[in-house]
Amino acid sequence: MAFKDKVREFMLEQTINRMATLVSKGDPDKNLKRIIKLGEKITTDPLWVDAIQGFKYRLEINHPLMEIARRFMKEFHPNVRRRLLANLVVKEGLVGADKRHKVEEEIGFYPPTLLVISPTMRCNITCTGCYAAQYPKKYEMEPELIDRIFTEAKEIGIHLIVISGGEPLFHPDMMDLIEKHADIGFQMYTNGTLIDEKMAKRIAKAGNLVPCISLEGLKEETDKRRGEGVFQKCSEAFDYMRKEGVCFGFSATCTRYNLDSITSPEFVDFVERKGCTLGWYFIYIPIGREPDTSLMPTPAQRYTMGARIRRIRETRTVFAADFWNDGPHVDGCIMGGKRYFHINVHGDVEPCVFAQFTVDNVRDKPLVECLRSDFFRQFRNRQPFSKDLRRPCAIIDNPSVLRDCVQLGNARPSYPENIKLVTELAEDLDAYAAKFEAEVDEYSKRYDGDPYREFGQVEQRGWVPPSKEKQRVKAR
Repeated sequence: MAFKDKVREFMLEQTINRMATLVSKGDPDKNLKRIIKLGEKITTDPLWVDAIQGFKYRLEINHPLMEIARRFMKEFHPNVRRRLLANLVVKEGLVGADKRHKVEEEIGFYPPTLLVISPTMRCNITCTGCYAAQYPKKYEMEPELIDRIFTEAKEIGIHLIVISGGEPLFHPDMMDLIEKHADIGFQMYTNGTLIDEKMAKRIAKAGNLVPCISLEGLKEETDKRRGEGVFQKCSEAFDYMRKEGVCFGFSATCTRYNLDSITSPEFVDFVERKGCTLGWYFIYIPIGREPDTSLMPTPAQRYTMGARIRRIRETRTVFAADFWNDGPHVDGCIMGGKRYFHINVHGDVEPCVFAQFTVDNVRDKPLVECLRSDFFRQFRNRQPFSKDLRRPCAIIDNPSVLRDCVQLGNARPSYPENIKLVTELAEDLDAYAAKFEAEVDEYSKRYDGDPYREFGQVEQRGWVPPSKEKQRVKAR
């Protein structure tokens, strides 16, 4: 990084640090407007420009999600405020795009903004259908390799890293590494059972980690799959983190059988009441040792889930994200290094957490060389995979793309059983994709109205639909 760029970044961080100190005092909305103005003056990344404008508009109409921002001002630990602003606003948003454009000139392609890493496949609980608890110690990355990956990621402009697993907190060096790389914003998918009062304090002090606890629904559904008493431990973990001022969320995976439990008003009430700021919704993808396409939500269920999640976003104080149905917001799929990629526990570099195929390993070559592979280039050259961004995925919406890229990129499955995704499961996935494509317009008409009014309790909140409120703002 050039000296003048270092000076600019340092000055921005100093400004942000002062703002982080001031935001806990005075009028939260006035402080939010100051942050918005700063962002508008500095950022050049199109996604961040859109995000800032969306944030500004929601503040203008007093959208329910603004409660998260107000909690950020008043409830979050000072270290959490400072690190989130420095890493996600300054390093990733405000100066990140400029840095990545300079890296692009050096390496020949625009680098991704997000890395997902699975440093361990071991776990402390045994969930039905999951084999993580049976993995031996060898299914764990050595800390030196993780440290190197984090360092090389920063060199190409990545300051946002998601940690998956296995259970990440089961890795003995994980928190030490998170604390060491204080200039990275981390999100972690965790079962929540290892977050006690002591761990919550440590997370708050670090300030740069956002844990997302995996749930199957409420107590009955979660304990049925994850074990008796797990839901209670998750509930307590939420309480510990909120008390210490941690920013945290939840994650849920939709199958054909649990759609109602993970999108019910009761479930959303629970995570909202506990203080979750965000929630990630995923769809079951047939990978792993016993892939089963019958567990996938039907195309109609998938669209139902999307409609419900949008409703939650419009009316609740927790930001819900939909990994598949939100494709139109990010110009389709982001795999293959377009915006993100995955490194598994063996060091294999994969285009996506769910597309478990590889040609390179970070043990053998630098991270940037792995991203240069012809395999990854095959995906980037084809994106978006469909003109209809409601069908973004190369696995379940455009499965021929995955098969072509694997073949042309000379990729191998990261685990032998994953070859099924492009062989014996191909017919089922083609049929699924064809059905969704043929009926997506019908689903849109059926579910994009207001069939889930109970999700928002809009009368109690005094909230107005954005389309009407936008007209009022323009009229003023």
